[in-house]
Amino acid sequence: MEMLVAAAIVFLPSGLWAQYHEPFYKNPGSGRSGAVHDIIDIHLVENELIGIVEGRREYRFDLGISEKIFWRGAQGSVGAVLTESRALALSKASRGWVELSLKLQESESAGLIKPFISDYLVLMVAGRRIIGFDSRRGRWIQQSIPIREKIMASHINSYVAAVITSKRVFAWGWGRIGFKEKRLRRKETVQYVDTRPHTVTVGTDQRVLVFKSGAGGWRQF
Repeated sequence: MEMLVAAAIVFLPSGLWAQYHEPFYKNPGSGRSGAVHDIIDIHLVENELIGIVEGRREYRFDLGISEKIFWRGAQGSVGAVLTESRALALSKASRGWVELSLKLQESESAGLIKPFISDYLVLMVAGRRIIGFDSRRGRWIQQSIPIREKIMASHINSYVAAVITSKRVFAWGWGRIGFKEKRLRRKETVQYVDTRPHTVTVGTDQRVLVFKSGAGGWRQF
């Protein structure tokens, strides 16, 4: 059975936002579709992370003494952990834990970082940075958010993820090496965002923007 993750969002011309039809951030675990087997298990024993892939291969990672974990999750082909100082992820392709250090300001407010997970992707949204990990490439990617831009909403589905700011839209697809952005026009307002397993659609009062997981960028209609 296929799950559709959809939200309707309205931005005010001033750059502020109206009330959402759904919570600003969806709970980790959204974006499940199809009959995908869970192949990643994550366990914590004292200060050691133990990741098990397909019930056969074991990968260990030593955390710092008293290093606080804010979130951990595993779904489908990917698993990840967010601590007070780093993000860690694991997939079949990564062949071990892949670490990304948090910046100083992110570490100081790591509990405010918003994590999302689907069967193939992990997305973490901080105040000034978006980071993602996909099960195919087995590596982290990142995208800075320009100063004075507010993150308005974030979405994930099986093979795609999207982040909407007050001035542009970002999308990323499974196996791609980075986020693709599309700048919003002056006074253009986003009216809805719809995600399906391979596609993100952003409808505004002036056009429709579509991003597909295997594409090189946004298409405009």
